[in-house]
Amino acid sequence: MNNKEQKNKIIIYDGGSDDQPRIEVRLSGGTVWLS
Repeated sequence: MNNKEQKNKIIIYDGGSDDQPRIEVRLSGGTVWLS
């Protein structure tokens, strides 16, 4: 595994009452939530 792939991880999973999949983008500095 390359460190570049582990640095930026994009996890997509459906959760919540909105029935909309939430996209979690983890950067080396913080976490950004896109709904």
